[in-house]
Amino acid sequence: FNRLNTNNRGVPLTFSPTTFAGNTSLKSPGATLAAFGDDGAIRNCTFVGNTCQGDGMFGAAIFGSPALELRNCLFVGNTGKNPGAPMQCQMNAATKGAGNLQWPKQNLAGNDDAACVSGVTWADPLLGALGPHGGPVPTVLPAAGSPALTAGVDCPPTDARGKARPAQGCTAGAAEGVL
Repeated sequence: FNRLNTNNRGVPLTFSPTTFAGNTSLKSPGATLAAFGDDGAIRNCTFVGNTCQGDGMFGAAIFGSPALELRNCLFVGNTGKNPGAPMQCQMNAATKGAGNLQWPKQNLAGNDDAACVSGVTWADPLLGALGPHGGPVPTVLPAAGSPALTAGVDCPPTDARGKARPAQGCTAGAAEGVL
């Protein structure tokens, strides 16, 4: 899809575990997920290679005003055409979370990008290609040695493919990797 717009007034926005990969937004404000309304949670999701192509667009992964909880998510290579604006996320300052990784650290202008959430770890999770890695949906898997492999906290019992996850120290993102 090009962009998922939500106006979740009265209903918390919830995604877990989901891969958002290779989406392109052509209209302002941008974002693969444009969320407006009440709070919610995005847990164990992967946002990779999404783009905003219009002038002045930003926040290629998530844009919006709800105070979201982001837990165990990967934000990798999401870009916007506006070189000085936040590339990956533009959200409410009340957004909180843990176990999240974001890469790269610099935006297109060479300045530090805005963190998707306070306390994010700036590290390349060494993701492979989107593909059929078992289960009902395409996913991306981190390579051996990836900092994503044990970054997760308070993990769900299974990943997007239905594979088991440990309760603590799971792989951040939609799919559980192999140590």
